[in-house]
Amino acid sequence: MGEEAKRSAVHNSVVIKTIARETVSIMESRAVDEDEFHGLYEDGAILEPLYNPEALTRLSESSDILQQCIDAYKTNIVGFGVDFDYDIDVDKESEEVKTALDREWARYENFFKYCNLDESFTSIMKKVIDDKERIGWGALEVIEDMTGIPAGLEHIPAHKLRLCKRERKAFTVRTMIQNEDGEEIEISIMKRFRKFVQIVDNEKVFFKEFGDPRILNCRTGIYGDDTPPEDRASSIIFFNIYCPYTPYGLPRYIGQLLNIQGNRKAEELNYTYFMDGRHMPMAIIVENGKLTEDSVNTICGAKGDKARHKYLILEAEGLENDVQIGDDEVKSKVSIRIEKLAEMLEKDGLFQEYCKNNRDKIRSAFRLHPIYTGES
Repeated sequence: MGEEAKRSAVHNSVVIKTIARETVSIMESRAVDEDEFHGLYEDGAILEPLYNPEALTRLSESSDILQQCIDAYKTNIVGFGVDFDYDIDVDKESEEVKTALDREWARYENFFKYCNLDESFTSIMKKVIDDKERIGWGALEVIEDMTGIPAGLEHIPAHKLRLCKRERKAFTVRTMIQNEDGEEIEISIMKRFRKFVQIVDNEKVFFKEFGDPRILNCRTGIYGDDTPPEDRASSIIFFNIYCPYTPYGLPRYIGQLLNIQGNRKAEELNYTYFMDGRHMPMAIIVENGKLTEDSVNTICGAKGDKARHKYLILEAEGLENDVQIGDDEVKSKVSIRIEKLAEMLEKDGLFQEYCKNNRDKIRSAFRLHPIYTGES
């Protein structure tokens, strides 16, 4: 990692830790929980993410544009459904081949139609894309039948999943490719796999990488052909936004963390103006005297929504003169002046141009036009 990248990571980590520690005063948001994998990164078997995934997951609660950008990706990538297409010219094939292709088409169509009986494939992939754009990576669980053929798909919350170190040893995997004549042939390749781990009810659950031909025990994380069927791990298809210095990947907006937090602070400042701000654009000047304690308390309490459109009654008492005649106390004549300060009253919210520029920067990180976030 270069020096510039290291400095950026330090600044971003400070922002993430601040978000994790602080509770948003306006909405009383929950504090971010400590990383469940804390203490399991020391031996290097489980890789630690650069930033707290739980904090990144909840970051959209503090942003006025981030969730719209994520929703735009979900809608425009998989929101309109999925379809299939042949990778060959079907019309040039024989009737026997067409019959086989139709049977294969129906098999794939049924798989994606019934890959999950609780929700559609589109809904599952929307969650995966949401995770990927929110924290930088997403995961799709592939459930296999007893013969090792994929039979179902399930979404796994990415912020609860961690990568294990990639194995040094490569294993032989057989796959099908097309040769220069367009015919399918089987070849062997060498590939190194990694495991994935999730904590459920304070217990670790292991998954293998999709395509790994070996049998993995989901409870112990050990490969073995003698693993009972009920303990065999399912596979993970891992999606991430590539980053050269972390296998997890990073979200697109990671360079805009300060702008996201700055917008939040500006919005809180504008909100507190209505709750605690002074709505009386004037200065009270007392000459030759001072306001009574009740008047001072009245002015101090004249803030927020309750102070609008009310009469302000002030009382003042004069200062005692240095020269006295007999026992009479002579006090100076008091005058109260009110100077208008209307030009200092905020005509609109503070930092509006700053917030607008930040929204544009955050949206540009996703390379989205304003129309995709409902602003055009």
